[in-house]
Amino acid sequence: MHLAVFLCYPETGPYGNLFLIISALIWSVVLVVMNANLKFIKLLSGAAGLLFNLAFFAVMLAAIAFTMPQRDGVSVLKKLQERRFPDRTSLDTGLIKLGVNYRSEVKKDIKGLDLGIQKTLKKIEKD
Repeated sequence: MHLAVFLCYPETGPYGNLFLIISALIWSVVLVVMNANLKFIKLLSGAAGLLFNLAFFAVMLAAIAFTMPQRDGVSVLKKLQERRFPDRTSLDTGLIKLGVNYRSEVKKDIKGLDLGIQKTLKKIEKD
């Protein structure tokens, strides 16, 4: 959940990475404690356990969206309410901030494909 929100709204400012680490740790602890209690609920009813899990992740997503810092001071939840959805540029920025520069990887793959095609064409011309 944290990574999804971060990818969609990457302009977190100087404390964004710190927020992600601390928030993920806190929610992990909460999830472990809740899963211990969830075993009892699942024992009574599997549907209730599923409903409890869905409610937990919905609350977690709302809390992340409400508290994740943004450079412009507007929370992610408020942006979603105003229908300011992420675009391609924000997703690309989020991937780059996570260290995934897929465009350079695609360029490398295209260059490798071009070299392979050129070698094959040269081989065909020789034959």
